[in-house]
Amino acid sequence: TTSSNSVVYEGNVTLTATPDEDCIFVNWTVNGEIVSIENPYTATITEDTEFVANFKVFKGEENGHTWIDLGLPSGTKWANHNIGATVPYEYGDYFAWGEIAPKETYTTQNSTTYGEEIGDISGNPEFDAARAIWGKEWRLPTEEEIKELEEYCTTNETNVGGILGVRVTGPSGQSIFLPYSGHKFNSSSSGIGVWGNYYSSEDANINYAINLGIGDGWPNNL
Repeated sequence: TTSSNSVVYEGNVTLTATPDEDCIFVNWTVNGEIVSIENPYTATITEDTEFVANFKVFKGEENGHTWIDLGLPSGTKWANHNIGATVPYEYGDYFAWGEIAPKETYTTQNSTTYGEEIGDISGNPEFDAARAIWGKEWRLPTEEEIKELEEYCTTNETNVGGILGVRVTGPSGQSIFLPYSGHKFNSSSSGIGVWGNYYSSEDANINYAINLGIGDGWPNNL
């Protein structure tokens, strides 16, 4: 997204770019060359010059669900809420790894993937709940994408809508909120409000999946 201004003036001029609600300012260019990443930007004008303000969209929708661009090197965009939720602070639905529907009880006996060697399920609608339920390009994150989140983002524990969780802020300055949703085993819940466990698309072995753990008492914490 760009916006241009032609300037005819000998001396200094200060340019200010005002992004739309879902955009962030990136840089100023002249004839396609970056001249500044500052905003406002004070330029010295010696001839007729067209300055172009460049913006990047950091928020959008895919198939009715909102994504956030955290500014990660891979360009991966993250959902702003969990499957089954409508806002970031809702816990949403619970899933056994590799299954695409919630259920009343969660046991190793009624799991369709426990003990099976499946591999990476990202984008496979037979096993990936995000692709099966939200469709289009939605999918579970890979292990590398979770590691990227950990490496390039900052985190802080916070309360949103009365729910404790972790705010993950990326290089773009945008963020997502991961609530402490705990987990379910058998028909009971544990850890709600204390920690959260978010699956990747990859299994660590035939019995366990690689996950992103947040909060106290979970070994793989942000």
